[in-house]
Amino acid sequence: MPPTPALLPPDAGPSEPSELCRGTVAYLFLLPGTVREPFALPQTWGEYFAGCEEGEAAVHLHAQGANDGSWLAAQGLPFRVDSVVADPVQGELRFNFTMQEAMLKLWAAGANATAANGCAPAWHQLLSDNAAPLQPCREVHARLRATPPRSRLWAWECDVLDM
Repeated sequence: MPPTPALLPPDAGPSEPSELCRGTVAYLFLLPGTVREPFALPQTWGEYFAGCEEGEAAVHLHAQGANDGSWLAAQGLPFRVDSVVADPVQGELRFNFTMQEAMLKLWAAGANATAANGCAPAWHQLLSDNAAPLQPCREVHARLRATPPRSRLWAWECDVLDM
């Protein structure tokens, strides 16, 4: 049996995506609450996604009870949502294995989807509902495009803001 992709060394992964596809990112939002709770920071993420190259950002959501589409319509989000997990995990997710189940459903949504630019995302970013972007989309995607798409933990230094 061949090794699973997670066990391959960093330089033995699948073939490299094309230049067009190297900057394509699936944003996977894990919303911990129910459909009655609003998406946190919608305007912030709307501005972020508006700064992306056309079709390079694919947004996938996991929200409890959101499988009929009414929740998404009620949110009035200022950005395109590519999919909402059809069979979301229900109940308390924090400090529970159900959080892992919900995350795996989101990873599957991102891995099995094609972004609006026709590319399979080279990158997948799991986010909580209250995460905020710290750099503009085009800058983030440019860095990712210049980096071989490999799983890694990576810290970027941010400019210090005067407050």
